[in-house]
Amino acid sequence: MKGVAALLITGLLAGCSSNAIDSNALAAAPPANHRQRVADQLSPPVGVSLAGAQISSLSRSVGGQLGDWATCLKVNAPGKARYFAVFLTEIVAVTPATTEKAGDKRYTIEARESVLSDRCELAVYDPLPAKTPPPKPAKSREPASGGDRQKQ
Repeated sequence: MKGVAALLITGLLAGCSSNAIDSNALAAAPPANHRQRVADQLSPPVGVSLAGAQISSLSRSVGGQLGDWATCLKVNAPGKARYFAVFLTEIVAVTPATTEKAGDKRYTIEARESVLSDRCELAVYDPLPAKTPPPKPAKSREPASGGDRQKQ
């Protein structure tokens, strides 16, 4: 009876500690240019500046991490560096019609203070790119008023 109980407990504990992997998720390609996406879309937490921030490479989210993909952000705060885990989740369209270019997927981006299991303190970092400037407004095609009109 002790052997059966030990086997049952071992099986239960092994089931709790395993990470189920979705084979469809592994087939998906990582987001293109995740560094620029984070720079453009991330709203930093209150009191945190992204000036001089650094970003790590992208990896699959594991365990209790949010989203489909994870990266780390290192921010220089007074006195010490602060680490944030950043998660990207693909937005799946409800309808098949889309205005996006083929292969151009949209992602939600969320961040939280890094915890030990994120391993952000061990990551290798590159500078976070500058935010992409907003597009310039289109010029009006109306003729200019005043002396530019043709005489009839």
